[in-house]
Amino acid sequence: MTWPRTGPRAASADKHDCPGDAPMRWQECLDLGLIRPDARAIESIPGSLASAARFLSAAEKNVAILEYEMAHLATYNSASHSIRTFLYSAGYLDVLLSQCGTYLTIPRSSIS
Repeated sequence: MTWPRTGPRAASADKHDCPGDAPMRWQECLDLGLIRPDARAIESIPGSLASAARFLSAAEKNVAILEYEMAHLATYNSASHSIRTFLYSAGYLDVLLSQCGTYLTIPRSSIS
């Protein structure tokens, strides 16, 4: 089943069988300039994992005081930093929002 596509990738020749703004394929991200190879990417792994741990700790503290909305945000940030490490370990960096326009990536945390 092919779902109706919306958003900036709707006209893509390579259709995804997923609803809405489905995850992009690796080559599509490269072609659009959303990720780029960088020999120093691996150096970002420890900082990103440390940020993930701090955000997870913040989420746990917020749950303890019944601040679920803040816990949700902190958990999202923790997951984002954790997932980024896979990108970094492959030797790629993400492009910040200000550089990619329409597409949204999560900027690196200033909490590092």
